[in-house]
Amino acid sequence: MKYLVFYDTTSSTTVCASFLYKRNIDSLERMLGIKINTSEPPIAPSEGATFPFQAGTILKKIDEKYSLTSSRYSLTPQWSKEEKPKFATYNARLTRSNSKSGKLEKIYEVPSWKDSFGKQNCIVPVDEFFESCREGEAAGNMVAFFPKSKPILLVAGIWNDWLNQHTGELISTFAIVTTEPTEEIQRVGHDRSPVILDETNTLKWLSGFPRGSEAFDFLNSRSIKADLSFRLVRKLKKVKI
Repeated sequence: MKYLVFYDTTSSTTVCASFLYKRNIDSLERMLGIKINTSEPPIAPSEGATFPFQAGTILKKIDEKYSLTSSRYSLTPQWSKEEKPKFATYNARLTRSNSKSGKLEKIYEVPSWKDSFGKQNCIVPVDEFFESCREGEAAGNMVAFFPKSKPILLVAGIWNDWLNQHTGELISTFAIVTTEPTEEIQRVGHDRSPVILDETNTLKWLSGFPRGSEAFDFLNSRSIKADLSFRLVRKLKKVKI
């Protein structure tokens, strides 16, 4: 028997393989009640979605100042010998099952994330994020999720500046933190959700935590179920297996 399977070559089944932020700094400052410093030279507004290994915009707190900077979407751990690890590092799951042992691991226990998580936190401002749906209401489609009432989603992330030992180049990288899907996202047809915060907890997240376990408990208890709408972007390709 042949089965019809939807697939897409430009994204993954993992949440937030791509997202869009048009860099509306005024809205971000008003939402958070802060003054944001922008990088030099200024980051150009995005003309399209950000995919892994492309430049995205993140908000960080360094020396008590909030900065909006350009960073590469896919975190490279400091211990990595390669700039682009062979495994996917653009989404950091709060919990995951170890593929070898089957043990449930928390994000601060995973080598790829543990050095950054809790200490090097960032916020990824998102106008909309894109998911490939293989089941649910939007089965067979690429879908864009976006907030109904607020101009921007405040998504938890982590960052690391990776040093190329051969060239001395310092490369800024980041990942989006993900968790189980909300009922709404699951109904539409995807199996993960970015961790979304409200304004108050965004500022707390940016301030960092002494231990990864504290950051983990914080996100588990403070993440919100954002009121989202969705739209169909395009059909996924189909193959028979």
